Amino acid sequence: SSSELASIINQMGIATVTLTAQDIESILYTLICDGKIEKVTVALTITHENEPKQNLYRSIKPRINSAPIVRNPCGICPVFNDCHDEGMITPKTCIYLNKWLAF
Repeated sequence: SSSELASIINQMGIATVTLTAQDIESILYTLICDGKIEKVTVALTITHENEPKQNLYRSIKPRINSAPIVRNPCGICPVFNDCHDEGMITPKTCIYLNKWLAF
């Protein structure tokens, strides 16, 4: 449950602030909207419809791979339109591209 997850995260000291179950639900909702996870609600027992239910989450594999242009820094570069073969901003002097190529 989200309260159990919040408790585990708080005990491990992963977050710099104390998280509540509501914080975890908000994070999970964001991941759902981003298409990273999906939520399934299941009944804890099979005897009654009004019994408590639990939300389960699982990771979603991307359906398509991103285009190569997005994986290199030029695809998201903030100064892409100012980049030319000559001038102040060039592929040769680009810190983003050089850092990416060094990887």
